Amino acid sequence: SIYASDKAGVKDMKQAFKFYMMAAAQGHADAQDCVGLCYRDGHGAKKDELMAHKYFAMARETRKTNPLWESDKTY
Repeated sequence: SIYASDKAGVKDMKQAFKFYMMAAAQGHADAQDCVGLCYRDGHGAKKDELMAHKYFAMARETRKTNPLWESDKTY
């Protein structure tokens, strides 16, 4: 996300988290991982280990049930 990478000139992790959440809700495994990282590290969201674990598990499940979401297998 441009908001998380500082390409917009200012790092806005709250905005990045919002977009990650929207993509995660649509079943995007990479976004689910990003939401987990945000919760784990407290970037854009309050630190919450339980929510981090939930989103990491969700990403694993998404990749297991839909291998097209695996980055290294996408063409």
